[in-house]
Amino acid sequence: MAGASIQDLIALNQEILAIARAKAPIAAELAAAARQMPSGAAMLAELIAHELERGKPLDQAVAAQQARLPRFYTAVVAAGVNSGKLTSALEGLSESLTRMQALRWRVLNSFSYPLFVASMAWVLAVAAARTFAPRFDWVDPSMPPTLEWLRADGVGFWLLLVSVPLVLFGAELFTLWGSARTGRSYATGLGVLDRLPGVNSACRSTASANFADLLSLLVAHRTPMPDALRMAADAVDWRPLTAAAGGLASEIEVGHPIAAGGASLRLLPPLVRMALLTGADADSMAALLQQAAQSYHRRALSAINGLSLLLPAATTATIGGVAVAAYGLLMLGPYFSALNKLALP
Repeated sequence: MAGASIQDLIALNQEILAIARAKAPIAAELAAAARQMPSGAAMLAELIAHELERGKPLDQAVAAQQARLPRFYTAVVAAGVNSGKLTSALEGLSESLTRMQALRWRVLNSFSYPLFVASMAWVLAVAAARTFAPRFDWVDPSMPPTLEWLRADGVGFWLLLVSVPLVLFGAELFTLWGSARTGRSYATGLGVLDRLPGVNSACRSTASANFADLLSLLVAHRTPMPDALRMAADAVDWRPLTAAAGGLASEIEVGHPIAAGGASLRLLPPLVRMALLTGADADSMAALLQQAAQSYHRRALSAINGLSLLLPAATTATIGGVAVAAYGLLMLGPYFSALNKLALP
């Protein structure tokens, strides 16, 4: 079985949280709840329930699925069980996972309108090339038809008409599918789309928010700092953060203080870096990291809202300009050619 996606993990965590709040037997209730859960979450619930029925405590039952569950999840559940604060740990996980999923979907959804505009511009261009442009060919019969490659007949016209919209929306569906896959569903980045103007800023703020959120959760439940840094960075899957957190974790493991982290420490988000440098106890540091997470969360939402405005406006302006130029060429090309010939000696 492949690893759990973030949707599977949210569903599983919410069920365990509800059972823990009700103080009901987790094994029996989780096995019963599995019948109403999505397939991935249901499989995990059944496996954990089976381990519980064999007499294992919850943390060990969850740890038995470590090949299918992300490390940060098993670590927080184990810490919650050992500290007697399981409900609090599960609530924190539920909130963090939900925020991670919501921010990612907001970024992905901001691409829908630009793709619609591009598709409509293509459809109108092909329709104009077939319907209106031929009416002006009489002006200069010796001139090859303007944008002749757009003038298809019969089945070719319909294939040309729908080709670009299908490719664009197929690309969007592929991106959405890729974002929901196990290996990418926790990630912040969007692959090549990260390089688009405004997208990188939104993804960076989202990565910082998710990293601070998970790190706060792990620190609050007494996860060793090197492990907490690596788990949070691995879950976020943002390359600059992964490298920085891994480097700082290695420095701590060899006995260096956090303040001696050097370049790795400087590459962490500023608010996270300041929280780590305080040298406070676990609870105070977790609170500072949670404040950092909330601040980056607000920045991420602001960046995503800006992206939602920027992308449609930029796409509309770019595609609109190209469309106007194409329509002008289709309609006025024969006139320009005729006038040019009249001007020749």
